[in-house]
Amino acid sequence: PSTASPGVSFLWDTGNPNSVQIVSTPGTSVLTVTNGNGCTASDSIVVSSSPFPVPTALANASVCPGDSVTLDPGSGFTSYSWTGGSNAQTLTVGTPGTYEVTVTNAAGCEATTQMTLSQFSLPAITLGPDRTECDGETFVLNAGNPGATYNWSNGASTQSITVSSAGQYTVTVTDANGCSDSDTMQATYNPNPIIDLGANDTLCPGTTTTLDAGPGFSTYTWNTGDTPQPLTVNTTGTYEVTVTDAHGCETSDDIEVIFSGTLKESKVSGGQGILRTGSKRSRKDYASAK
Repeated sequence: PSTASPGVSFLWDTGNPNSVQIVSTPGTSVLTVTNGNGCTASDSIVVSSSPFPVPTALANASVCPGDSVTLDPGSGFTSYSWTGGSNAQTLTVGTPGTYEVTVTNAAGCEATTQMTLSQFSLPAITLGPDRTECDGETFVLNAGNPGATYNWSNGASTQSITVSSAGQYTVTVTDANGCSDSDTMQATYNPNPIIDLGANDTLCPGTTTTLDAGPGFSTYTWNTGDTPQPLTVNTTGTYEVTVTDAHGCETSDDIEVIFSGTLKESKVSGGQGILRTGSKRSRKDYASAK
């Protein structure tokens, strides 16, 4: 009883006269009870202890998106109770948050350990939209993320590559945290238009010639500032035309046109004449010619 009956006294072996004894160390406790008649009786109790369970500490961790870690407080416990309700020894997690487990040993003693899981960001990669270019043109793809490692589908390992041919280009970027992400773009190349103004030409003065760049192009631009197709010319010069097709691809060609030569002239005076043909002829030659 927690309170003594009239005439009853209590005495613990520690000298405690109360009916209740609080113990915190293993050992044997003896209680002697004396009633009003002086009669005594004794009883004892053995108090033993069991060590607390010591789970393996769960260390805080960070993972890349899509990755996970397995938490394990160690074996040898009779039960495990995880945040979220799992009772397995191990727990695989990939979602950021705090995870706690309580382990219980054979004596029913409990201990708890916890960890916090955080998540890295993936490297940001933007190669841009698919592109269509004209033959001979180039452009640069930049995967960004300076200091990362790069693995391009064409075998390159640099941050940027120069594209000059059609194909699909993919890059995988791995940052300092070991997190990787990829991006892909498609490059298409259209052929340049084909034109031929022909070989350089020499013509007689007073004549004309027509320069034809061929049909079917979107625009024709001559270096003379003219835009008709074809173009008729009558003066010496170098003529260049640039044509643009429906894809925006351009090609240029040029031709040199020369108007050259001397017209024949005749002059008669006093029954004698001089014939000018670009080279000198004597009067005798002229008379013979008559």
